[in-house]
Amino acid sequence: EMNSYKEGIHGWVTGFNALDNKLDGIPKPLKAGRAIAFAGASQHGKSAILLNVALEVALRNKDAAICYWAIDDNRKSIAYRLISMISGVPMKKILNNVKRSDDDVKAMKLAQDILRQLTTDRKLVFKDDKFGRNIAKAESWIKDTQDATGNHIMFCIDSLHNVKNDADTDSRIKVLTSSTWAKALTARVPATVL
Repeated sequence: EMNSYKEGIHGWVTGFNALDNKLDGIPKPLKAGRAIAFAGASQHGKSAILLNVALEVALRNKDAAICYWAIDDNRKSIAYRLISMISGVPMKKILNNVKRSDDDVKAMKLAQDILRQLTTDRKLVFKDDKFGRNIAKAESWIKDTQDATGNHIMFCIDSLHNVKNDADTDSRIKVLTSSTWAKALTARVPATVL
Protein backbone atom coordinates (compact mmCIF):
# COMPACT_ATOMS: atom_id res chain seq x y z
CA GLU A 1 0.00 0.00 0.00
CA MET A 2 2.77 2.46 0.88
CA ASN A 3 4.31 1.99 -2.58
CA SER A 4 1.06 3.05 -4.26
CA TYR A 5 0.74 6.45 -2.53
CA LYS A 6 0.90 9.39 -4.89
CA GLU A 7 3.57 12.00 -4.30
CA GLY A 8 2.58 14.93 -2.10
CA ILE A 9 0.84 15.50 1.21
CA HIS A 10 -1.89 12.96 1.97
CA GLY A 11 -3.48 14.61 5.00
CA TRP A 12 -5.11 18.01 5.31
CA VAL A 13 -2.68 20.79 4.47
CA THR A 14 -2.08 23.22 7.34
CA GLY A 15 0.55 25.59 5.97
CA PHE A 16 2.80 24.66 8.90
CA ASN A 17 5.95 23.00 7.57
CA ALA A 18 6.43 20.55 10.44
CA LEU A 19 2.86 19.27 10.23
CA ASP A 20 2.67 19.17 6.45
CA ASN A 21 6.06 17.91 5.34
CA LYS A 22 7.23 15.93 8.33
CA LEU A 23 3.88 14.48 9.45
CA ASP A 24 2.10 14.39 6.06
CA GLY A 25 -0.51 16.94 7.20
CA ILE A 26 -3.38 16.32 9.59
CA PRO A 27 -4.58 12.77 8.90
CA LYS A 28 -7.93 12.53 7.12
CA PRO A 29 -10.38 10.00 8.56
CA LEU A 30 -10.59 7.92 5.38
CA LYS A 31 -10.68 4.45 6.92
CA ALA A 32 -10.82 5.44 10.56
CA GLY A 33 -10.23 8.64 12.43
CA ARG A 34 -7.23 9.64 14.44
CA ALA A 35 -6.85 11.34 17.79
CA ILE A 36 -4.03 13.86 18.19
CA ALA A 37 -3.28 15.56 21.50
CA PHE A 38 -1.61 18.91 22.15
CA ALA A 39 -0.27 18.41 25.63
CA GLY A 40 1.39 20.96 27.85
CA ALA A 41 1.07 23.24 30.83
CA SER A 42 -1.65 25.86 30.97
CA GLN A 43 -1.02 29.25 29.36
CA HIS A 44 1.62 27.86 26.97
CA GLY A 45 -0.18 28.35 23.64
CA LYS A 46 -2.01 25.05 23.07
CA SER A 47 -5.28 26.83 22.26
CA ALA A 48 -3.51 29.27 19.93
CA ILE A 49 -1.88 26.41 18.03
CA LEU A 50 -5.13 24.44 17.83
CA LEU A 51 -7.13 27.43 16.61
CA ASN A 52 -4.49 28.28 13.99
CA VAL A 53 -4.44 24.70 12.72
CA ALA A 54 -8.26 24.61 12.60
CA LEU A 55 -8.41 27.88 10.65
CA GLU A 56 -5.71 26.86 8.17
CA VAL A 57 -7.30 23.46 7.52
CA ALA A 58 -10.66 25.18 6.89
CA LEU A 59 -9.08 27.70 4.51
CA ARG A 60 -6.81 25.31 2.59
CA ASN A 61 -8.86 22.11 2.19
CA LYS A 62 -12.12 21.69 0.29
CA ASP A 63 -12.90 18.31 1.86
CA ALA A 64 -12.71 19.37 5.52
CA ALA A 65 -15.34 20.62 7.94
CA ILE A 66 -14.08 21.79 11.32
CA CYS A 67 -16.12 21.61 14.50
CA TYR A 68 -14.25 23.66 17.10
CA TRP A 69 -15.48 23.14 20.68
CA ALA A 70 -13.97 25.82 22.92
CA ILE A 71 -15.16 24.95 26.40
CA ASP A 72 -13.08 27.55 28.27
CA ASP A 73 -13.58 30.48 25.87
CA ASN A 74 -16.71 32.17 24.60
CA ARG A 75 -17.58 32.35 20.92
CA LYS A 76 -17.02 36.10 20.78
CA SER A 77 -13.41 35.81 21.94
CA ILE A 78 -12.81 32.98 19.46
CA ALA A 79 -14.26 35.14 16.66
CA TYR A 80 -12.01 38.07 17.64
CA ARG A 81 -8.95 35.80 17.58
CA LEU A 82 -9.93 34.43 14.18
CA ILE A 83 -10.41 37.93 12.77
CA SER A 84 -6.95 38.86 14.05
CA MET A 85 -5.41 35.71 12.56
CA ILE A 86 -7.05 36.17 9.17
CA SER A 87 -6.46 39.92 8.91
CA GLY A 88 -3.05 40.15 10.54
CA VAL A 89 -4.37 43.06 12.61
CA PRO A 90 -3.13 42.90 16.22
CA MET A 91 -5.68 41.97 18.87
CA LYS A 92 -5.35 45.35 20.61
CA LYS A 93 -6.69 46.96 17.43
CA ILE A 94 -9.39 44.33 17.01
CA LEU A 95 -10.58 45.19 20.52
CA ASN A 96 -10.33 48.89 19.60
CA ASN A 97 -7.84 49.63 22.39
CA VAL A 98 -5.54 51.29 19.87
CA LYS A 99 -6.54 53.49 16.94
CA ARG A 100 -7.09 51.55 13.73
CA SER A 101 -5.73 52.71 10.38
CA ASP A 102 -7.83 52.63 7.21
CA ASP A 103 -5.81 49.57 6.12
CA ASP A 104 -6.63 47.86 9.44
CA VAL A 105 -10.34 48.51 8.93
CA LYS A 106 -10.23 47.13 5.38
CA ALA A 107 -8.30 44.04 6.49
CA MET A 108 -10.73 43.45 9.34
CA LYS A 109 -13.75 43.80 7.04
CA LEU A 110 -12.27 41.28 4.61
CA ALA A 111 -11.48 38.91 7.51
CA GLN A 112 -15.06 39.23 8.80
CA ASP A 113 -16.38 38.33 5.34
CA ILE A 114 -14.07 35.30 5.15
CA LEU A 115 -15.07 34.11 8.63
CA ARG A 116 -18.75 34.66 7.86
CA GLN A 117 -18.41 32.55 4.69
CA LEU A 118 -16.52 29.78 6.52
CA THR A 119 -19.28 29.52 9.11
CA THR A 120 -22.09 29.79 6.55
CA ASP A 121 -20.54 26.95 4.52
CA ARG A 122 -19.97 25.02 7.77
CA LYS A 123 -16.27 24.79 6.98
CA LEU A 124 -15.47 26.15 10.46
CA VAL A 125 -18.10 26.19 13.16
CA PHE A 126 -17.20 26.95 16.73
CA LYS A 127 -19.21 26.43 19.88
CA ASP A 128 -18.51 27.38 23.46
CA ASP A 129 -19.66 26.46 26.96
CA LYS A 130 -23.22 27.63 26.16
CA PHE A 131 -23.41 24.61 23.85
CA GLY A 132 -22.64 22.52 26.91
CA ARG A 133 -19.95 20.04 27.83
CA ASN A 134 -21.95 16.93 27.06
CA ILE A 135 -20.42 14.10 25.05
CA ALA A 136 -23.72 13.07 23.41
CA LYS A 137 -24.34 16.63 22.14
CA ALA A 138 -20.83 16.78 20.72
CA GLU A 139 -21.29 13.51 18.83
CA SER A 140 -24.63 14.71 17.48
CA TRP A 141 -23.00 17.95 16.28
CA ILE A 142 -20.27 16.02 14.48
CA LYS A 143 -22.72 13.70 12.73
CA ASP A 144 -25.01 16.61 11.79
CA THR A 145 -22.08 18.55 10.31
CA GLN A 146 -20.91 15.55 8.32
CA ASP A 147 -24.43 14.89 7.00
CA ALA A 148 -24.90 18.57 6.06
CA THR A 149 -21.52 19.06 4.37
CA GLY A 150 -20.56 15.61 3.11
CA ASN A 151 -17.03 16.44 4.26
CA HIS A 152 -14.67 14.68 6.58
CA ILE A 153 -14.73 16.15 10.07
CA MET A 154 -11.88 17.58 12.07
CA PHE A 155 -13.23 17.87 15.61
CA CYS A 156 -11.19 20.16 17.85
CA ILE A 157 -11.72 20.01 21.60
CA ASP A 158 -10.16 22.95 23.40
CA SER A 159 -10.01 22.01 27.10
CA LEU A 160 -10.54 18.26 27.03
CA HIS A 161 -10.26 18.20 30.81
CA ASN A 162 -13.57 20.11 31.02
CA VAL A 163 -15.64 17.68 28.95
CA LYS A 164 -18.52 16.42 31.08
CA ASN A 165 -18.46 12.69 31.65
CA ASP A 166 -19.67 10.24 34.27
CA ALA A 167 -16.23 9.76 35.77
CA ASP A 168 -15.24 10.22 39.34
CA THR A 169 -14.51 13.75 40.51
CA ASP A 170 -10.77 12.99 40.50
CA SER A 171 -9.38 15.19 37.71
CA ARG A 172 -6.96 12.54 36.45
CA ILE A 173 -9.78 10.02 36.03
CA LYS A 174 -11.95 12.64 34.29
CA VAL A 175 -9.20 13.44 31.79
CA LEU A 176 -8.53 9.75 31.20
CA THR A 177 -12.24 9.11 30.64
CA SER A 178 -12.57 12.07 28.25
CA SER A 179 -9.45 11.14 26.29
CA THR A 180 -10.63 7.52 26.03
CA TRP A 181 -13.98 8.80 24.69
CA ALA A 182 -12.21 11.05 22.14
CA LYS A 183 -10.10 8.17 20.89
CA ALA A 184 -13.09 5.79 20.75
CA LEU A 185 -15.05 8.46 18.88
CA THR A 186 -12.64 8.15 15.96
CA ALA A 187 -13.66 4.50 15.54
CA ARG A 188 -17.42 5.22 15.61
CA VAL A 189 -17.53 8.42 13.60
CA PRO A 190 -15.21 9.22 10.69
CA ALA A 191 -13.53 12.17 12.35
CA THR A 192 -10.04 13.27 13.23
CA VAL A 193 -10.01 14.58 16.80
CA LEU A 194 -7.51 17.18 17.97
